[in-house]
Amino acid sequence: MTISVIVPIWNAEKTLQRCLNSLEAALPIGSEILLFDDQSSDKSVEIATEFAQGSMFSVRLFKEQSDGSKGPGYLRNRGIREAKRDFVSFVDADDWVQIEHFDELLTYFDDNLEFVRSGYTRLTDEVNVVALPIMGAREVQKTQTHTSHDFVLPHTKKTAVDFANCWAGLFRTNFLRKLEDPFAETVHAEDRLFIWKLYLSGVPCKHVVSFNYVYVNNLHSITNTVDDRILDIFKVYLDIYNFILHVDRAFLFKFYRQFIALTAHHLKLAQNSRRLKRKLTRGLREFVVNVQTPELYAVLDELSDAQRKRLRESILIIDEMLYL
Repeated sequence: MTISVIVPIWNAEKTLQRCLNSLEAALPIGSEILLFDDQSSDKSVEIATEFAQGSMFSVRLFKEQSDGSKGPGYLRNRGIREAKRDFVSFVDADDWVQIEHFDELLTYFDDNLEFVRSGYTRLTDEVNVVALPIMGAREVQKTQTHTSHDFVLPHTKKTAVDFANCWAGLFRTNFLRKLEDPFAETVHAEDRLFIWKLYLSGVPCKHVVSFNYVYVNNLHSITNTVDDRILDIFKVYLDIYNFILHVDRAFLFKFYRQFIALTAHHLKLAQNSRRLKRKLTRGLREFVVNVQTPELYAVLDELSDAQRKRLRESILIIDEMLYL
């Protein structure tokens, strides 16, 4: 069994070599590495080119011309189309994997399984290390297979769709192609559409206890940057909403819970920028107009006073749109 690893690159000269070295040490023979550089202005392309020339694996370097504006979702979608191996895995250029990462994930696959997700190790500024399990991982993983729907509900608790990362997992290539460009082609929140499409597919899957993917929580990354890029959440979540309507409205309860919590978080992050907070408020008002359903009212009605207080930044705006 062989793997196509997809690595989006944008100005990653400080971490790329470490990432690539870890992949070469961990991948099964016959695998390939697909590198997608989005017009980096540093030495990323030089590092990638030198690695490709000396690697024992097939390494293909694709050069995009958007100066980072297409976002990693576009690059991952293209990677899925270009992949030539049995499985696909996603690795970010500032992360790395332990040597046993891929071999361990492959042991869980049988003929019916479409994907496996694992926990990961979070590293913050290479100082604080935390091992984080994937929600719903089973101690008897090798004998328990679930459908992806099993990991979405109940909507009142954290579930797998709240872990919006595409890395720390392994996916059959043909399965991902059936999802038809599963990533949102935005700069921010592109993983969230992928995760919802993944779990709404209803395919056999497993969550496993493993921490061999090392995620570097870069405080200067897109994920931790507070600027206009966070407005992408409205486009992404409208796509998720429309996708859910074609699958099963029962998942709307989880969708609204997640969206309310996420927008409340973003409004808190933007509290020091009046301009950005105004944009988020306007975006939330417009979004609510487009997604008014009985399920939204039901979710609001079931929130406790404590929950309403914690989510007040979003709740006040949504209540204003629905009830005033």
